[in-house]
Amino acid sequence: MRVEISGPFLEIYNVTLQLDKYIWDEWYVEGVSLTIKNVGDCPAYISSIYVYSDQDYDYESFDTIVVPQGQEKYVSIDGLMVDLGKSGTYSVRVVIYLGSMSFNYTTQVTVPP
Repeated sequence: MRVEISGPFLEIYNVTLQLDKYIWDEWYVEGVSLTIKNVGDCPAYISSIYVYSDQDYDYESFDTIVVPQGQEKYVSIDGLMVDLGKSGTYSVRVVIYLGSMSFNYTTQVTVPP
């Protein structure tokens, strides 16, 4: 009997960015919440989640978040400091790392003056 496993494959959706403003009127990403669904054929073991902007990044490492095959998990991270800048539109990328694999979600965020 031969068994082939392709591995985990993550869908990322319901991404919400929590923004805050420094006292010098520049914005940053303070937190992110998202839903992760594993549509692959084996469990996903998440080791870290990074949040990147055009000029900065921050991350949260975990002991391990397990997302079983065919299931989804809600994840919320607070305490980030990912600089955006003054008013404008910025690209923000969320990257979920599973050791040697990663999955990306990119969105645009517009911050007011």
